Amino acid sequence: MDKIEEQYNKNGDIHHFYILEGGRDLIEEKVFDFLDNRLQADRSDKSLFYQYDFNKFFVKDSRSITSQSQIKTPIGKKMIFVIYTNSITHQAQNALLKLLEEPSERTYFFIVLPRADNLLPTFVSRSIVIKGSGSVSENILDELRGMTVGDRMKFIEDLVKDIKAEKKEKIEAQNLIQNLICGFEKEILENPDESIDKKEKIETLMKIEDYLGDSGASIKILLERAILLI
Repeated sequence: MDKIEEQYNKNGDIHHFYILEGGRDLIEEKVFDFLDNRLQADRSDKSLFYQYDFNKFFVKDSRSITSQSQIKTPIGKKMIFVIYTNSITHQAQNALLKLLEEPSERTYFFIVLPRADNLLPTFVSRSIVIKGSGSVSENILDELRGMTVGDRMKFIEDLVKDIKAEKKEKIEAQNLIQNLICGFEKEILENPDESIDKKEKIETLMKIEDYLGDSGASIKILLERAILLI
């Protein structure tokens, strides 16, 4: 939050869109303190303050928020959107691009999620990212390629065991898939000639990411399928 405070102290205002990386418990109090005491936002006015909690943020959620944010903010007032989510689909990120590129006046968005390094570059470019720390490496694609197939499967087995034992959150499985997607997307940018095969892999990984959101999904089977794409 120091970066937001610095910008406010310098300009008397802040950017319209922030991505805050980390756990809700660590961030919420600081966000609310800034909104109340610095930005002078009225969190008691439910027509101006919106708070959402999602396990996974979908396109339908983007459309709902876009519709609410198009209401004209009264002069002297500020409209605030605080969104907590464990993950946000690529489709949902794309659906928010126009809104975040041309937001309504005096309207501010704060998206809080465990990891920000697996978001689409076009989405991140509209924001100011306040980085935290995560446990799944953003370079996981290269790291897994350096392993034998057996070691990759062992990596998945250990991750699934930790999730079942509640040593790690289920979001770690989704982070793994999202980081693999980002890895392939970067490679497409670097070498467009190999894009067809990688785009097909990305489409499969996106389906796997969606399946991971189902309560009855087998995390182990889905992650093993993803590993076979590398």
